[in-house]
Amino acid sequence: MGSQLPLILRILYSSVPFLILVFIWCNEIYEVFRVAVFVLPFYQDSYDFIVVGGGSAGAAVASRLSENKLFSVLLIEAGPKAPYISDVPLIVATLTDTPLDWSYRTEPQKECCNGLENNVSHWTSGRVLGGGSVLNYMLYVRGNKLDYDNWEKLGNKGWSYDNILAFFKKAENQRGRYMSDDAFHGTDGPLSVEDRRHSSSLAKAFIEAGKELGYEEVDVNGGNQTGFTTPQVTMKDGQRFSSARAYLYDGKTRSNLFVLPKAFATKIITVKSNGKIKATGVEFNVFGMTRHIQARKEVIVSCGTVGSAKLLMLSGIGPKKHLQDLKIDIVKDLQVGHNLQDHIGNGITLLHKDNAVAPPHPLNFMAHLDFLFNGKGPYTSNNVEGMSFTASKYSENPNWPDIQIHFFGLSLTADYGIVIKPSIGISDEVSCLL
Repeated sequence: MGSQLPLILRILYSSVPFLILVFIWCNEIYEVFRVAVFVLPFYQDSYDFIVVGGGSAGAAVASRLSENKLFSVLLIEAGPKAPYISDVPLIVATLTDTPLDWSYRTEPQKECCNGLENNVSHWTSGRVLGGGSVLNYMLYVRGNKLDYDNWEKLGNKGWSYDNILAFFKKAENQRGRYMSDDAFHGTDGPLSVEDRRHSSSLAKAFIEAGKELGYEEVDVNGGNQTGFTTPQVTMKDGQRFSSARAYLYDGKTRSNLFVLPKAFATKIITVKSNGKIKATGVEFNVFGMTRHIQARKEVIVSCGTVGSAKLLMLSGIGPKKHLQDLKIDIVKDLQVGHNLQDHIGNGITLLHKDNAVAPPHPLNFMAHLDFLFNGKGPYTSNNVEGMSFTASKYSENPNWPDIQIHFFGLSLTADYGIVIKPSIGISDEVSCLL
């Protein structure tokens, strides 16, 4: 498809991810200066709580702990504060494989990922304050009620949906069409949730298609998840609203909460006492220097699915044989990382004639201004026009869906292979067929 695009337009489109990368690197340089001069010299030798990882969960945990003014809290994050450019929803695909992303790669797969280069799957993981909420597609989906109820049945007391719902509502600042539904939504929380501000006729067509199949239009975060919907998104005024913005910025600064970016945790310091193991501090690297800091009460590990398991194993907490193979001193033999599961995805491309979902021309300055001053227009789009949850014949319960559909207005090659193809790792063979 790339050959169909005039050379001048291809140059313009190709320059966009390059310019975004320049913004990100400039932010990295600024953050090094800011942390070295205004942050690092002022941190203390010990805190009551140390939260390792300032992602979607870590930012919230650190903020909530610091609500108690008697506690001192340190939040350590390997990445920087997110650059403002990352708040533009439309450029979401360009943020992968940048300094904001750990850019994990799986081993070559034998039974899946056949449409990806070398059968390798790209695992995007945020290396930035806000973590994955800075890189994701901003879809606000809590999960299914029956999943939470099942977790409690497995022995996780307090994890039933009825218990968890109160915390979802407390966290949410619903600004969209479900503001009045106080049974399932909150309006006073720190996390902004609103409706998409830019849609095409495809969104309506998707809902109508669902109705033809016998599915209702539903609030997937409400009483029944099974059905079709247009997404709720974690945005505010058309801009990405990450967990860092929700819990660490926008008036959330507290004197007892110290945020240390650009600090990479390498080990949890532990001691054994009376047959029990206690975390007493954290070893981390900042600007090539190894530092140690003490936790008077607790260490909370919140480094993501891969990062948390890695840090625990580097600290001697993990499968005994694996740690012995790596010559890591064993603190506790635990099945860390065991039963890791990923969800599979499959794409189907359909042709349509609605140009409203096409990527805006890079020189369409009216679209730029509409986003900057009104919080509207194509730059507010995450490209997900619709979403559905349905139950296959293998599901135990029709209200416990096992299929989720993301209805994108753009195909995987709509940008002529410039951004989406490399960000996902689509092979040339598959790209030529799309």
